[in-house]
Amino acid sequence: LKIIQLTLLIKNLMYPQKKVKTKPPKRDIDGKEIQGKKILKSVCPDTKAPLPNIPLDPNISTMTWDIDDLIYVWNQVLQVFKDVNTISDPSIHAAAIKGICDAIEILQRAEENIPIQSRNDMQREPLCLINIFGHWLFESCYLPESYIQGKSLAIGALCRLIVRHYGDSLPLELLSHFYAIVSLCLKQHPNSIVSWSIIQNASNIFNLALPGVNILIPHFI
Repeated sequence: LKIIQLTLLIKNLMYPQKKVKTKPPKRDIDGKEIQGKKILKSVCPDTKAPLPNIPLDPNISTMTWDIDDLIYVWNQVLQVFKDVNTISDPSIHAAAIKGICDAIEILQRAEENIPIQSRNDMQREPLCLINIFGHWLFESCYLPESYIQGKSLAIGALCRLIVRHYGDSLPLELLSHFYAIVSLCLKQHPNSIVSWSIIQNASNIFNLALPGVNILIPHFI
């Protein structure tokens, strides 16, 4: 998808990334690498799998991009999704929603990985993903049962966008809409991929002191 290619470019141009230092391998007196014992990384339920390594299209990446021009083009390409929730085929709808979710995940991970000391040096503020993609995701959650695959992807993305640590508090209107969608999805789709998507992506929803979140406690019990 071209939208993914442009999203990767935005990530590379706009979001400074942490530099990971790798230790040189230990070698014996003959210069041969010493194979150490492999230690598995500890993980928690919220641990995210690494994003797949998607190669950049040289036809796009070799162009000279100004960040403002790139974001303008990206926003124009995003308009292909403007009628995503009118797609009649549920499998095609799910594929389109997955494209949206992939773009969100790339930029959200990039924002979360910005080194603290680099934030003040950024050319512009990180993109407000909930404002850009939220309306498509919310609309998708109101679709009929036959669109359950797309709905599970949409509510999962909404949970990841909202149930996270923010520097600024989210608008109460947005939170109330989100709580209503979560309660509706849990009520309409108990014991399904939709409810599992909520539990998986909003596991710490009651730990962040979100205003009014206690209203959801009965729906999670």
